[in-house]
Formats: sequence, C-alpha cells, structure tokens
Amino acid sequence: MRHGRKSRSGKFNGHKIHLIKDTSSEIITSIDISPGNCPDQKMAEPLIDEAKEEFGVRTRSLTGDTGYGSPDMQKKMSERKIELISKVPAAKNSGKLSKEEFEINLEEEKVTCLEGNTTDKYYKSKDAKGETTKTFIFPQETCQLCSRKNKCTEAKNTGRTIRVGPDVEYLQKMRARQKTQEFKEIYNQRRPAIERKTAELIHHGLRKTRYIGRRKSRLQALFTASVVNLKRILREEENKKVNLDIAGVIPALA
Repeated sequence: MRHGRKSRSGKFNGHKIHLIKDTSSEIITSIDISPGNCPDQKMAEPLIDEAKEEFGVRTRSLTGDTGYGSPDMQKKMSERKIELISKVPAAKNSGKLSKEEFEINLEEEKVTCLEGNTTDKYYKSKDAKGETTKTFIFPQETCQLCSRKNKCTEAKNTGRTIRVGPDVEYLQKMRARQKTQEFKEIYNQRRPAIERKTAELIHHGLRKTRYIGRRKSRLQALFTASVVNLKRILREEENKKVNLDIAGVIPALA
C-alpha cells in the first residue's frame, strides 16, 4: 500500500489511482493503481500505451498537473511527439533567491544574476541517474560586495552556485510557455474536466478499496471506470434522441 504525500504536510496511506480521459468524448481510456509513493509521471507512459493498444487512441496532447511537469517528463513526451501541457514544479530553495531568478544561457555556457554579474566558471558532476550536470560558481569577491548577498547566499568561502541539469533546456521552454495566455486558457479548460471525472469515480466508491491487495483493487478501479463510461455513453445517446425530437417539432410549429 505504502505512504504517499500530496504536499510536505499532507501525507496519506493507500494506493494511487491514475487515469487518462479523452478530451472530446469524456471517456476514460486507461486506469491503473500504483503504490502511494509512486511518482505520478511514472504511470503516464504505460497508460498512454494502453490507450493506444486497447482503443487505438493516438495521443497528441497530454494535460496534467505539476506532478507531470518535470523536465524529464517533458523530454519523454517530446521524443514521442506528444504536447505536454503541465505546470512546472516550483524550484526548491532555502528561502534565498530562486534559481529561476538567474538567466541561464546554455549556448554560451554562462549564468547571469539579477545584478548583472556573469560567470562562465563551472565544474561537472554526475547526478543520481548518471547524467552530467554543471554547477556554475560566482566569484566570492563579487558576491561579498553584492547588495543582494544576504538574500542570495550564505556561502562564506565561495560565491553563489547554480546547478544546471541535463534537462534544463526543456524546463526553460516549459516556464516560458507557462506564462503565455494560450497555455493558461488550455490548462484552465482541461484541468477541471479531469478533476470532475475523478470526483465521479470517488462518488461511485473508488475512494476506498473493498479488497486487500493491489491486483483486486485494480479490478475495482476497472469496474468503476466501466460504470462511469457507460453512464457517459447512455447520456450521449439520450441527448441525441432529445435533439431528434426537437428537430421534428420545429417544422410543425412553423
């Protein structure tokens, strides 16, 4: 079952439900269960593949919350030619100036701070995945004389350091797009729709599993999603009948 977190203070015990919904038809194409500590983005590709295999759905655009907005996820979706519409997680910092405040020039391999100071000195290292990262270092004397020093760094023997990962290019593109009006309109339109679908699943009992074990809990999720899909199909059929009745009455009224 495992423990999961929605935030630093919001902890839960249980499984996670992951689902993909077609934007136009409102049909759930894929649903699965993972341990509570499983990252959301880890389940995205298997669900996309399942939708393609079972329904022949070719995913062109994927909308998700910040759990899907990592540079690694953006890179994977880009390689699959899928447009990812997701907000970028906020940069982690210790209350000082965020890395987002610095201008990172990948082509010229340099970093510029808010005061206009630039550094091109860096050292390379390996991250947990074995990929190369660059850590840029500002001169100690530059930071010591800077008026923003107390708001930027507490380092005494060096200046401010900025770590640049291998996927920062995708992160920069996502942050730039996130500020556009087009992104805001698409995101604000699609995100509530999947939340409503999740709420409908919960309404039909998916908040609490009836069984012990992930295999049986997944079966419950599949049954519940089938019921929700069937409701949607019947509702669409009923709407078609209503439209036909109205179309037939109008000539008589005229």
